[in-house]
Amino acid sequence: NYKNVGKMQNPGVKLSPEEFFNLLFKKYKASQTTLQFGDNKNDEEEIHNNNLEQTDSDGEIKPELTPTNITKHISFLKNVEYFINNDRGKGTLISAYTDFLEIIHLLIANYYDKEAKKDPLNLYVNSFRFYLEEIKEQDKKASTNKKKKTITFSNSNSKVIKRCIYIYCFNPGFGFKNVLNKILYSIIITSGTLSPIDSMESELKQNFDTKLENNHVISDEQFHFCLLTSSVYNKMEFNFNADNRYNVEMIYQLGLTILELSKITPGGILIFFGSYTLMDRYISEWSDKSIISEISKYKEFYHDRRDQKQNKLILSKYQLANSDRTKYKGGILLSVCRGSCSEGMNFKNDMARLVIVVGIPYAMLYDPKIQLKKEFQDDYNKLLSKNAKNSKIRRISGSEWYTQNAMKCVNQSLGRVIRHSNDYGSMLLIDTRYQNFLRQSYISLWMRKKCKIYNNENMNKTFFKDMENFFKNAEDFIKNKKAKINLSQKNNIFRI
Repeated sequence: NYKNVGKMQNPGVKLSPEEFFNLLFKKYKASQTTLQFGDNKNDEEEIHNNNLEQTDSDGEIKPELTPTNITKHISFLKNVEYFINNDRGKGTLISAYTDFLEIIHLLIANYYDKEAKKDPLNLYVNSFRFYLEEIKEQDKKASTNKKKKTITFSNSNSKVIKRCIYIYCFNPGFGFKNVLNKILYSIIITSGTLSPIDSMESELKQNFDTKLENNHVISDEQFHFCLLTSSVYNKMEFNFNADNRYNVEMIYQLGLTILELSKITPGGILIFFGSYTLMDRYISEWSDKSIISEISKYKEFYHDRRDQKQNKLILSKYQLANSDRTKYKGGILLSVCRGSCSEGMNFKNDMARLVIVVGIPYAMLYDPKIQLKKEFQDDYNKLLSKNAKNSKIRRISGSEWYTQNAMKCVNQSLGRVIRHSNDYGSMLLIDTRYQNFLRQSYISLWMRKKCKIYNNENMNKTFFKDMENFFKNAEDFIKNKKAKINLSQKNNIFRI
């Protein structure tokens, strides 16, 4: 029954809901031949009468489990647990399985019974995927100190298998449907990083009648958006795909580019990578070649950690380095897409005058959750095609979702740079593959319309000069803008 998931480091199993429940109840059927429920025949008859009222010709329990009979399964398991605990005096794990089924019942019951007639294809019931993962780990012996209230562990040579069951709902429309069932006049979904909107419609399983993409509140003079496809120094192409991302020479050329940018950028620089593994490797290469020591002459160098407590300390140091240009030289912070720094964090003013995204932050392809989500998208599209009523719902394939998911992370990361109407900053993508995505609506409209692509030798010669001129002109523009606002406010006071 076990199937490997791609080239995972840990062996795993993909299970449909039916496969999972069948596998689970095979264990229950097998256990009935060995469990002793006591000498009382009435007790045995009570167990038999509560065996889900599903028996075949031999009187055995059928393993099938459906949303409509899940409560009977739960009742059966509670009876089994009762007799094991009371008659045999031993603990049981069945209660955990019972709780597990009750959670699933809560997820499904409110929708299945009400929507069964409206939803003959069970589109919402089929929104869930189960995943069983086996993890090998070192066995640890624990000793407890009751006085100090501490537990210490000592490693042993033996290994144990830990099995984890994951339940994923891959259909955001499942939850959004509950919102739609409320008595609402209208629903407005708004954000600066909703692009691509097609993906949002597909995920929520709704076509929006009214869609609006606005320009940014700031003027064009306040932001600079560009794509660098190759090294300014030796024309080497920047392509951070899986086959090329650890190219030593390319990493070195990227380091030289960041070094030069640190000389001309006022305030802070944020750099986002696709993963911690990639970022750590690049930091190691730059340390060996003294690039970090050179960058430190112009900016304080910091990088994100996996530990949240350490990150708070690093962030406070980075904030201090960019708090006052007359006292500090500014800072540079390396972080990862999908991390705390790339989403929701407010890097206003000198906290981020330049944001760089290195490569395209695709999620790990062999992550079981990513594989199951891609499969879900393709399978769900097939279900939709069987019903004419669902033909209008926008669909995206698993591969399209995978790309759009990465580009949403890019939009989120780039959004750290402009935080209010008087802010300014530059956004830089470094990877030649972005040229394909800029032709599509993956990047937010306000950035896409003003993107400058440096993809040949003549343009690359002006790259650093263009960046330097932008910062100078943007600062002058903001000063003049503030002066006009102050003058206008003074005039209004005199009129009063």
